[in-house]
Amino acid sequence: MYPWVKAVLALIIVSIISLVLFIFRDSLPEISFGDDKKTEEVAKPQPKEEVKVVEKVVKKQPEKVVEEVKVAEPVKVEPELITDSIYEQAVKLFEAHKYAESRDLLWKAIADKKLNETSKLFWQYAELLDKINTLIITTDLYVPEKIRHTIVSGDSLSKLAKRYKTTVETIKKTNNIPANRDTVFAGQSLSIYPGFWSVKAIKSQYKLILFDQNRVFKVYDIATGRQNRTPVAKFTIKTKQKNPDWNPPGRVVPSGHPDNPLGTRWMGLVEVDKAYSQHQGYGIHGTADPNSIGSSASNGCLRLRNEDVEELYDILPYHTFVEIVD
Repeated sequence: MYPWVKAVLALIIVSIISLVLFIFRDSLPEISFGDDKKTEEVAKPQPKEEVKVVEKVVKKQPEKVVEEVKVAEPVKVEPELITDSIYEQAVKLFEAHKYAESRDLLWKAIADKKLNETSKLFWQYAELLDKINTLIITTDLYVPEKIRHTIVSGDSLSKLAKRYKTTVETIKKTNNIPANRDTVFAGQSLSIYPGFWSVKAIKSQYKLILFDQNRVFKVYDIATGRQNRTPVAKFTIKTKQKNPDWNPPGRVVPSGHPDNPLGTRWMGLVEVDKAYSQHQGYGIHGTADPNSIGSSASNGCLRLRNEDVEELYDILPYHTFVEIVD
């Protein structure tokens, strides 16, 4: 074959191949010819993975409420009343404001029935007598025992208190005289209750009874000495002091200080038989701890609530007889 024919045929074949490649160019794979011609691959943006935010719900635990711990105060249990016709009659007289009649009925019943501190009925009568006599001693309410005294020249409250075996404080209360006034005037009329007082403290029952002419007048709750320190003995009131300091060995604790156990009043006791006196330093006083009343809590003295010892202090004159029994 002639050379020129081969050349023409080769040209024709190359042209046909080029045409075919051109026609099918979109369907042919890309051919890489080494590192010098790298086809830059454009990464199509992938859909973002949805990130689910899971909210952790923390349940709030209820806060613990810390309650203040309070020491329960002693609950005063009212004693069950004994059915008694005399008591019921006395209550009716009291409610009708016939105080002297009610009091006299109870006094007579105690004497007739020979009631004493071992009887529940005795204490039932005593509680009502306490209410009646509080009114009698602190107001100008008339009862036959009261004396009507007209002031003359030379009279004074202290002289009248001594004469009628009472106290200045009681005279003031009975006649509504201000506590800070000590003067009286000629011609002034005063109502005075002349008491014949004595006191009996019963350790086993934590009670103190105030008697007038050996008749129950008032009743108070008390505390006695720890480890049976309160002596069984007979005394009289020797000293009286308002807002007393406390004098333990080596120091003085002023009135009102938390460490002072004496409360607002002090009545110092001296044993009746001085020749054989073994018991010194005892007294009747108030308290800084009212919850101790009704228990054995003192160093040996008779302890009352402050409001009670203040009332008793105002009633009792010096030299009042005090007996302490089991």
